[in-house]
Amino acid sequence: MEGLENITKNDTHFKDWLSGQPDKDKCLTDNYIDINQSVELKGFEDFFEKRRNKLKTELQKLQK
Repeated sequence: MEGLENITKNDTHFKDWLSGQPDKDKCLTDNYIDINQSVELKGFEDFFEKRRNKLKTELQKLQK
């Protein structure tokens, strides 16, 4: 993501930013987030844990 676009994204709540994306599912998949995962703040711990596990799995694949 380029400079100004990244600054704009960082100034926006993730849920709001995501709803403005033309291909939400691709955006989630590209960022190792389950398509059906809640992005509400109240479910942050679950969101964090699931994404952490996906990232860990992908990193382990790269080590092989």
